Amino acid sequence: VGRMNKKYKILIVEDQPITAMDIKQTIINLGYEVVGIAKSHESAIKKFEENIPDLVIMDICLNGEIDGIDTVKQLYKIKEIPVIYLTAFTDDVTIDRAIETNPSSYEIKPFNRASLNSSIKIAISKLNNNRYEEMNPNRVDLGHKYYFDMDTKELFYEDNYIKISSQESALLAMLIKAKGSIVSNKQIEYEIWGNNVISESSVRTLVWRLRTKLEYKKIETIPYHGVKLL
Repeated sequence: VGRMNKKYKILIVEDQPITAMDIKQTIINLGYEVVGIAKSHESAIKKFEENIPDLVIMDICLNGEIDGIDTVKQLYKIKEIPVIYLTAFTDDVTIDRAIETNPSSYEIKPFNRASLNSSIKIAISKLNNNRYEEMNPNRVDLGHKYYFDMDTKELFYEDNYIKISSQESALLAMLIKAKGSIVSNKQIEYEIWGNNVISESSVRTLVWRLRTKLEYKKIETIPYHGVKLL
């Protein structure tokens, strides 16, 4: 399964059953999986260790001595993952303590479904990006689900490898390094063919070949001047 289709696992830590069910429904509606509902610090640690979720939604006020913020600190020792706090507390002391754990977001109770919805989506999308960078820091996201590996000079669509020639890959690397600026035809000619004499249409043909690999979406040609990556 490509990482795009992964079903993300979310743990809910919430001691009010009605709120917990409400959160659970929001998560299910988004197409993610709820791996458990914990009501206390102890049960949160246990369920976290059993399931290693991708995201935790954490109530700050929990049954028992240890609150949600200290619970998160314990969870981070097992694995650092994004956390969304839910709380009725809006005092500065609580908020400052929560901020120290670098949460993905902070939702005030009674929570608003649309707001929680977008917080979850944002946390998951960050997860996507970080996970990819952890896996391969040299993979550049070209948009439209295309990725280029600056190290191996390989092109991917989602997780599928797309075969490109060494010239095409050299051109793509140049365009990526230019960060959206125009790369002139002269520059392309020099970088790819050096001082070899080439026909007038060589650059055009090379650009055209690369564009077909990227479904025309990504490369813009500026007539008589050069090309740039969109």
